[in-house]
Amino acid sequence: MSTFVWAAMPAGLTGGPEPAARIRVLVVPRLAAGSLADFGLQDWPSLLADATFDLEVRTADGIREAEHALRYDPVADSDAWHAFFDADAGVVEEWTPTEQPAPQVGATYADARAVVMSYRECTSILTREPTDGEDAVRRRIDQWKTPLPPSAQPEPPLPPLPPDLDFHRTVATLREHPTVLEALGLVFELRADRADLDIGTGPRFLRIRGTDLPIDISSPWTKYDLTGTGFWPAPANGSSGIRNGLLDLAGVGLLDWAEGTAPPWALSLIDVDGAVRALRTEARALDADSSRRPVLPDLRTGGLMLIRPDRQSDFTARAGVAAGRLGAGLHGAELTAEDLVLGYRVDIRTGDDEQWHPLCTRRASYTVEDADGQVITLGDPALPEEGHVKPYAAVKTPDGRLHADEVVVRWDGWSLAVPFVNLLGGTPLPEPAPATTPPYVFRWDFSPVGGALPRLRFVVRYAMRVRIADLTGGGPGLDEPTGPMGATGTVKYARSDPIRPPRLSHDNTFGAGAALDRLVVRSDLGMNAARFSAAHPQYPPVERRALHRPTVSFGLAEQHGVFDPREGNPDDAGPAFTERTWKLALRALRAEAADDPDGALPDPATSGVSAHVAAAPGGLTEPLTDRSAWDDWPSADPKRITLSDQPTPTPPIALAWANGDLDLRLAKAEEAVLELSSTVTDGFLDHFSVKQWLDRPVSASGVPLPDSEWEVTVLNGRHPVLCPVRRIHLVHAVRRPLAEPRWQSRLTGFSEPPGTSADLGASVLLVPYAVTRDGDRWYADIEIAPPAAAPSYAPFVRLALARFQRNSLPRMSLSPVVVADPVRLLPDRRLIVERTGPDLRISLLGTGPRPPNRLEAVLEEAHGPAGAVPGVADLVDLGSPAAATVPAWRPLSARVTSDSPETPSVLRMPSGTAPLRLRVREVERIPALPPSSAGPAELQDRTLFVDVVPLPPGWRPG
Repeated sequence: MSTFVWAAMPAGLTGGPEPAARIRVLVVPRLAAGSLADFGLQDWPSLLADATFDLEVRTADGIREAEHALRYDPVADSDAWHAFFDADAGVVEEWTPTEQPAPQVGATYADARAVVMSYRECTSILTREPTDGEDAVRRRIDQWKTPLPPSAQPEPPLPPLPPDLDFHRTVATLREHPTVLEALGLVFELRADRADLDIGTGPRFLRIRGTDLPIDISSPWTKYDLTGTGFWPAPANGSSGIRNGLLDLAGVGLLDWAEGTAPPWALSLIDVDGAVRALRTEARALDADSSRRPVLPDLRTGGLMLIRPDRQSDFTARAGVAAGRLGAGLHGAELTAEDLVLGYRVDIRTGDDEQWHPLCTRRASYTVEDADGQVITLGDPALPEEGHVKPYAAVKTPDGRLHADEVVVRWDGWSLAVPFVNLLGGTPLPEPAPATTPPYVFRWDFSPVGGALPRLRFVVRYAMRVRIADLTGGGPGLDEPTGPMGATGTVKYARSDPIRPPRLSHDNTFGAGAALDRLVVRSDLGMNAARFSAAHPQYPPVERRALHRPTVSFGLAEQHGVFDPREGNPDDAGPAFTERTWKLALRALRAEAADDPDGALPDPATSGVSAHVAAAPGGLTEPLTDRSAWDDWPSADPKRITLSDQPTPTPPIALAWANGDLDLRLAKAEEAVLELSSTVTDGFLDHFSVKQWLDRPVSASGVPLPDSEWEVTVLNGRHPVLCPVRRIHLVHAVRRPLAEPRWQSRLTGFSEPPGTSADLGASVLLVPYAVTRDGDRWYADIEIAPPAAAPSYAPFVRLALARFQRNSLPRMSLSPVVVADPVRLLPDRRLIVERTGPDLRISLLGTGPRPPNRLEAVLEEAHGPAGAVPGVADLVDLGSPAAATVPAWRPLSARVTSDSPETPSVLRMPSGTAPLRLRVREVERIPALPPSSAGPAELQDRTLFVDVVPLPPGWRPG
């Protein structure tokens, strides 16, 4: 049966001498195949003007008709109706119900909490215990390690093009423009007497019925709330949070890592999806390369975002309701506030200001051309209208699946209902061609209302409110709700992006071994860098790099308030100020459009650059740090780094700023890592989320650190979360060693005593060794111990070897001498393992280098079939899960790594009954060449010592 569904929506109370209740009605056509003329609908606006409207109210006391007549002021335009529907859009294809599945919703809230937790914890740890920072960062990044997604499957073919626009599809495409529907009479407004609605007990429902029309009218019931100040659709229950035309956001604040359960709503400031992708990428990179230094990826400021945790349930419930009504008649059905939501209208309040500022207000112009080409204006373009944000928006992929996340609203400082204005001007992009060309010429244009948008600025506190836009475009106006009713708490808007380190550039080609972040000078024994360069012109005597101030996007610069007039500054007013700031804005926008870092605006949050060389074993005993200020913002004049040779070996490196340039001097055969970071502009620390995290550190005590313990470090650019560093490798290479090696011919430390031969005379000392024959070769085991009086780590020895035969002709007992290649002597080691309760104390003694080698100890547990004897096969099983049928040793999670092998390291034994053994490795701090990620990391290490110690059965706690 063909019908028009009239869904009635309470739309507030009018003031004035004749107060009334406003009821807006949405007309939803459900027609059989034919044409509009077949149903007598050639001119619906005229039919509507002559119709009779009846109001019915249902309560627990029954159904009652209104005693007072409804008032209707016709606004529908017959000319607009004809312009849209006299052509092919007036053809009616039979209405058929469609069903959309619930989209797959990403867990934005859970991801945001985990991101904030990771960064807050690292902020506190790097402030309290910076020496353990890298391990702490690595552990938290490891938590984001996820397997790579499966290889991409071939994309399915695109879905077929939609059918031509008939009457039903045309009305559906106009559903987002209530002003147009009102001009067509598909949305209309009635005025009712309040007394007719304020009756009965229990839940109240209303509906509008129409007579004197050629089409059947289906009228569902709408649940409503009527108070002294409001008249709005009523919710089915409290789960949706809709109250009196508002979304109840009372008490909502910034999401907190410490929240036990997910709140109904939360606010966030970070780009969650970008942070998750970056953390997972870094976790995979660390897993593939164990030598990689862990670095927290940069966060990005995401604006002020409203997140709906468990939004999947909202979509699922909405899809379930739609499926339950699929194909069913709506006459007499019950509609609630949740069924009537077209969108959200978002308002912002700044600080303690009582004034709410709308983010969806706009100026809108709608036109349609009639058959003669005459332009018909729909609505009143002089009056601002309110757009809306779709609360149930989803993205459809080519395979037809729907995807969404839990971010419902994101405000970045611009309108939520107007496309961003291209401030650079130029030729606008062509409008995308529609999939189906409509049989009418319909145009619209949106523009912002001057002065309506509030400024989004760091440090400023904001509250958010959401008004419900119903399906007719109605809902509470900006001033109808009063006070903070339904609003979030005020939250301080802060920057999540760190201050980037200075950018490097180089105008010339790089010399041998050099790169942008690797500076190399060269010299030789008895020759400084200048003389070496004169002899070898391909090697420069001095290395230079340009150092540029870090830049920011136009959006971040604006949110720092650099384009705003400063309070009390007379220079920040008038045309000159406007022209000056406009030039800066254009500079930033043009640089972004051209991806030109040289033209971008400098970051106003940084005042200078910090240069730091850390102390290290075998290197500097105290760190070197010095800072230099940039010129006043917005100057982008670069500084310069110069690396030259240090004439004396002490100190090995010198660092100093001179006239704004960094002068580095490095002694021969030395290398160092220079860390460059940005210092913080005075007064800007409060602009950053890091400041809030430092005020609420993550610690057992929860007591904030005194500002005096961290503020200087942070402001000076030495906190890696706020001011990440750029590392530059400095090298002073020499062609030959600085001293010629001296080979000592003392025959000491050999396992056999030296002697002489009468045949050769007393001047020739021999250390004879017996030999054994194997095939056509002779072998001897030569053991050499370095002298205890002059211990040396892995010294080189070079043997002079000859065949000695006592019973020979005179002067023929010694063959010609062969000098072997130099080889290293491996040092002796003493491994001590002691038990104290469930703990093992492990130390490895012996001569070692400076800085010491790395000690690694891991517990391994015997696994295998029942009855297998541990140790029968010395096999280590690294598979997951362990092979149950193969006797093998399985590494446990109990392990310890130490940079001081001689200092006892403590390793706790887990309880159990299976045999345990301890595997100990000593590894040199020299990377393997060439590095490879194909094999196990242990096979790429320079392992000096390995031993396995079976632990007595009684040692392991039961």
